[in-house]
Amino acid sequence: MSISPQRQAVLDWLEGFNKWDADAIAAPMSDESFEHQLLPTSLNRPRRSKQEFVDYIRNDVVFLLRDFKVTVDEIIEEPGKVVVQASSTAQSTTGFPYYNEFMIIFHLQLSAVDGVPRITLIKEFVDSAFTVNFFAEEKVRIAASKGSTE
Repeated sequence: MSISPQRQAVLDWLEGFNKWDADAIAAPMSDESFEHQLLPTSLNRPRRSKQEFVDYIRNDVVFLLRDFKVTVDEIIEEPGKVVVQASSTAQSTTGFPYYNEFMIIFHLQLSAVDGVPRITLIKEFVDSAFTVNFFAEEKVRIAASKGSTE
């Protein structure tokens, strides 16, 4: 069975995370219009444009985790949308295991430039309890390893 071009764009985006490469992550995202939402809204995370999202990955996230691996459990597809249920594992910079389950709704449109499907909107639902606790605890571990308190 062949893979649709829009599904391939989503798989390329996910593979960018496996490579831990911000440029590979950005490649299937639309230059014309893009927004990333980290949900649920109770996390109080800002909506990010393509540049803001790539900068966030490049300047913040890539330094907190290593050996990042995404495992796709299920993909549901319809014209203009792909939904992915997946999980990710990694090691924090302080050596703690990271495991998160998530669902992402990808909206895609054909690019006016090259006619290839590009991701225009990502609604990423994460395990909010894990996310809040892990990153708060990692911040404390990093501060302790530097001999300071925050």
